[in-house]
Amino acid sequence: MNKEDVHELLEEASKNNLTKIDLSYKNINYLPPEIGEMRELRILDLEGNNLTTLPKEIGNLSNLEVLDLEANKISKFPDEFFSLKNLRKLDISCNDFTILPEEIGELTNLTIFELVGYQFTVLPNSIGKLKNLRKLYLNGNHITELPYEIGELSDLIVLNLESNHLTELPKEIGNLKNLQVLNLKKNHLTFLPKEIEGLINLEVLNLKGNKLKHLPKEIGKLRNLKRLEVIGYQLTELPDEIGELTNLELLDLRYNYIKNLPSQMGNLVNLEILNLEGNKLEKFPKVIAKLDSLKSLKISNNPITR
Repeated sequence: MNKEDVHELLEEASKNNLTKIDLSYKNINYLPPEIGEMRELRILDLEGNNLTTLPKEIGNLSNLEVLDLEANKISKFPDEFFSLKNLRKLDISCNDFTILPEEIGELTNLTIFELVGYQFTVLPNSIGKLKNLRKLYLNGNHITELPYEIGELSDLIVLNLESNHLTELPKEIGNLKNLQVLNLKKNHLTFLPKEIEGLINLEVLNLKGNKLKHLPKEIGKLRNLKRLEVIGYQLTELPDEIGELTNLELLDLRYNYIKNLPSQMGNLVNLEILNLEGNKLEKFPKVIAKLDSLKSLKISNNPITR
């Protein structure tokens, strides 16, 4: 779509007071200043184009609630961008950002924020100002540490940090009382802080592909946990407190160094799927016979002799 076509489309949309415009995958490399005249606009989809900049007039869209900029070539926001106080969902995944500006904290009504795709190494401290945030997707970046302000996101229910470079978590992670899904797959974690016990509403915890040699006993406090995945070549044992996860439905422990299962695992009355492939079990664990709800058991590639 050339410049003239974009101008014509926006002019027509402005006349009709449209609240939604979908310009995704139109090969656009230019967004005219006239976009700022569409004061009724609530949803703007610009995914999959070739935009390198946004006009400063975008800050005039005072009613904008959803902005999708995924898969463009934008590296910087105009200062006026942070006037979008009613923005609820923002997707800037797969652009050319290397730094997320501190001003992002001014978008205080954001509930969904997506920053996926090999851009960021650090998060600004102002991330803690996004008090209404419920879903934060940071997967596929180069983040090495999280600011302690992450613990101020008290409404957060989904935090995706898959495929980053985290070596540890701040203790403030335990303040996320409403968190339901925590994805830490493919990082460099060697331990979990004991403060993880504060995640009392957590239902899904993915630790696949880290360097954990043990799980803290505090993991037993996650009584609402339904899925726990600790796949990845390092774990040697399970804490007895694993048996306190009575709502657990899936436990995936593939490719570790586990030799024995604690007897307390027999308390996992709701466990349906247990994967123990590729461990160091020499005897078939008797505790498995107590798992009355078990539907799927994988235990191949262990040195079990009988």
